[in-house]
This record gives sequence, structure tokens and C-alpha cells, in this order.
Amino acid sequence: MIKITLVGDIGSGKSTFLYRLLGTELKVGHDFQRIDIGNKTLQLWDTTGQERFETISKLHYKNSNIILFMYDIAKTNTFDNAERWINGIQKYGTNAKVILIGNIICEDRKVTSFAGNRLAQKYNIDFIEIDIVNNNLSDHLKKLIL
Repeated sequence: MIKITLVGDIGSGKSTFLYRLLGTELKVGHDFQRIDIGNKTLQLWDTTGQERFETISKLHYKNSNIILFMYDIAKTNTFDNAERWINGIQKYGTNAKVILIGNIICEDRKVTSFAGNRLAQKYNIDFIEIDIVNNNLSDHLKKLIL
């Protein structure tokens, strides 16, 4: 089983990503969903983006195989806190693979692909932008984890 934890600020698109992938909503921070993609079983956790719950999020980092850090390309505030999140992930995430995901929820881009790429390079993590409204997310998830 591969444990995948989604992190990022409130409004970054984590819950929308999971809803589009699973077709159901999770209780943030308290629930997870298992799905099979290819020959892999994934356990997906949606953590809350509220700062007061960061301690709980850190516990998820420790046991994760993959951590997806998400931000909304139309909301600079969800990107502005990225370094704080990534530092926490790298501090507590042990050997988890970290992937920076720019969620394209609308066309009102405020954060450039260049900025996302530069941040990913700085921390030596993977980077991808995904249109979470109009794309097949399981195909993207397969590419990220397989």
C-alpha cells in the first residue's frame, strides 16, 4: 500500500482534487480513501490547511510514501506559503517523495509555471500543473506514482 498525503493551504484545491478523483468527499484530516490504480493500492489522506492543525499534518508526513503539496495557480496566497510547507514536509516527511502540484481550477492565472518550476528546482522536488476540473486525474496520478 502507498500512503499519499495531500497538503497545502485552505483553498489550494486538495479536496476538489480528491473529489474529482474519487467521486466522493472525505472528512478533512480524519478520513482517508483507498483506491486501486494499476496494480497499486493507494491510501489518500486530505489534511486540513489550517495552521492550527499543522501538528496533525506532521504526523501524516512521517508515514507517507508520497506527499502532494498543492496550490491554486489563481490564488497567490496558496503559493506564498509553499516554502513553509515544503520545509515542514522535508523535516518530518523522512523519505517521502514530494510533488509540487499547481492546480488549474480557473483560467485567472496569478502564479506562473516558471515560479512553480523554480520552487521545485530549489527543493529538488517534482513539479506538475494539473487542470483538476477538466482532466482525468487517475491518469495524472498514475504518472506521478508509477
